[in-house]
Amino acid sequence: MEIWLPFESCVIDIALTGEGLKVIEFNNINSSGFYAVDVPKYVEAIEVAYG
Repeated sequence: MEIWLPFESCVIDIALTGEGLKVIEFNNINSSGFYAVDVPKYVEAIEVAYG
């Protein structure tokens, strides 16, 4: 099954609520903020994924 995505990688913001896990936001990787991410680890993962 083919699914269209605006980019090959996506970022999903998830929160643990009183009702369980909920998706708060779904973005393509180009429009997502870094917030508290480990940027060097993020860059390494992107390099591994896309060479």
